[in-house]
Amino acid sequence: MNDNLIVSNANDFYKFFVEECKFQSEKAGMYIRYYVSPQYGEGYIEQIKFPNGLELCITDVYLKKSIGFEYNLINPPYEINYMIEGNLFHNEMEAKDMNISSGNLSVYFRKKMSGLFKIIKDRRVRYITIIADERFIEESLLNEEYHKGLSKFKRSNMAIELTKPRSELKAILYK
Repeated sequence: MNDNLIVSNANDFYKFFVEECKFQSEKAGMYIRYYVSPQYGEGYIEQIKFPNGLELCITDVYLKKSIGFEYNLINPPYEINYMIEGNLFHNEMEAKDMNISSGNLSVYFRKKMSGLFKIIKDRRVRYITIIADERFIEESLLNEEYHKGLSKFKRSNMAIELTKPRSELKAILYK
């Protein structure tokens, strides 16, 4: 784990893998594929960035060396993660320790987030992430009357509760 690195925006997440972990990347239009460097294991992270501010990320890695970093994000993107196999570890300052495992879903819909992120070695990890930036939310989903409510919600305890991993979507929405 790189204790000296702090990821401060969503784009630094991929920059970490390329610069710190020496993953190779291959780009074609809005598609980028990051290959795990042999010193860390095998697998890939695929990123598809749509021009409207929406992004799809597919991760399928098996690491022989754990990877982790600290993050401190102001106005992070809206994010939904679904774990297919394996687990991720987050130590979220507000949501506390979270071990997101196979079949879990977590939703990040907050004004700020900080903590530790770690992919643990000797486990296959497969997950899908859908990311929407502020522009996508404002232009595609909301009109002016919802902006104040959305801002208030992002600061609320319910937004923190959404972050915690759940097995079913209805557990998030109806808790």
